[in-house]
Amino acid sequence: MLASSEPDTIFNSIKRIGMGGAGVAIANDEHALYLNPAGLSEVDLFLLRGPRARVAFNQDVLNKSTDLGALSNASTTAAYITQMKALVPLKIGVDLSLSPIAAIVVNGIGIGGFFESQIQGNLLRKTNPKLQFSVVGDGAGIIGYGRKMDLFGKEVAVGFSAKYLYRARTYNSSGGATYEWSMEDMISMQESGTPTVNYFMGGGFGFDFGAISKIETFLGSANLGLVVNNIATNLQGDVSQYTSSGTTVLESNKTCSLPLTATLGLGLQTGVPIVSDYLGALDVAADYKFISPESSFFKNLHIGAEGRILGGMLRIRGG
Repeated sequence: MLASSEPDTIFNSIKRIGMGGAGVAIANDEHALYLNPAGLSEVDLFLLRGPRARVAFNQDVLNKSTDLGALSNASTTAAYITQMKALVPLKIGVDLSLSPIAAIVVNGIGIGGFFESQIQGNLLRKTNPKLQFSVVGDGAGIIGYGRKMDLFGKEVAVGFSAKYLYRARTYNSSGGATYEWSMEDMISMQESGTPTVNYFMGGGFGFDFGAISKIETFLGSANLGLVVNNIATNLQGDVSQYTSSGTTVLESNKTCSLPLTATLGLGLQTGVPIVSDYLGALDVAADYKFISPESSFFKNLHIGAEGRILGGMLRIRGG
């Protein structure tokens, strides 16, 4: 049965990925619509973005592409098992996105559409292989507004965004995101060509709120950012099962909620000895998600940096 609480959204910009997932305090373009709407206030005039597509594979998928091709071409069960064991261990990671589909920001008012999908899996154990996998796709239309205001004698940027989110994802028998197939399951699929998959498809509205303020640190002036995501964000849709005989709706009008999260971020521009001689001042950012369904401290912490070469024509990121 599908759980009543959904995983968080998966939207990511190339910059955010390159900086290890950090960016709440330095959001200053169309991605501020979902990252921190207060950053929309940094766009004073006009910003227009067309479709930006991204396709990414993890190294395992690329290194073992030949073996994956041999697996799909296996003509007998014995050959299929042999090729399957040759792939172990295999980590599957595929990311497809249009980020944004399109977006426009004018004087702090922004509207945009975003799409991202992820396929993740692990093929484990040579003696009796098993496959764990999950598929999730998120699409959203977002409208937001950010402005700078005086608060107790200090300039603070605040922002608010409203979004319509549509999600499609697989789920396992306990409602979690990760499916698991045994070797027997995979042999059955190889023979029939049709897996049995449970999935959820649904949409709903939600809201985000953010703020950014300047502070002084021992490294100089910095941005302090705060964002609260998924305020009253609920999805409603159908829980279905796909089999060789067709699709069956298991539950209609299922309502699920996205987890409320809150993130505190710091962003600053600073020089680093030797490195800055080549890259100039570095943009450094650190985020910590202090309200999160994830209990691990390190999984909630994101740190990254960006250096620019040739006046910003080339950017080097790490995180």
